[in-house]
Amino acid sequence: MSPVTPNWIALAGTSTAVVAGSLPAAAALYLTTLSVAALMGAAFLAYLVAVDDPRPARLYEAAVCAVAGALLLGDLAVRVPGVVSATAPAGATKIAFVALALVVATLVAPMVPWPRLQARAGRGLRELLQR
Repeated sequence: MSPVTPNWIALAGTSTAVVAGSLPAAAALYLTTLSVAALMGAAFLAYLVAVDDPRPARLYEAAVCAVAGALLLGDLAVRVPGVVSATAPAGATKIAFVALALVVATLVAPMVPWPRLQARAGRGLRELLQR
């Protein structure tokens, strides 16, 4: 069983915010508030991990958790007036999708063979410069 990482906490939080877009305005506001709390906790945990292990991947993870949390906070700010009028704002779900895409990128990034891609890009760049 793998440990719970900030990435997985952030994925759960952003997924909840995306699902909240299809709910009534009050429920969506409540779930988005919980998602913001989860993302802020994930960002703090990612910061603590990055302090102990300052590799670029850990710093990237901390930054993405913080940015995704800030995006969800913006999503929450957009949703607040909608509770009074009982209508969901159009742009709120899009903000949650952007936060979800950022978090998914942190989960996919460690699986990409970066040294091989850099070697291929370097070879292609050298060939272009030699022409």
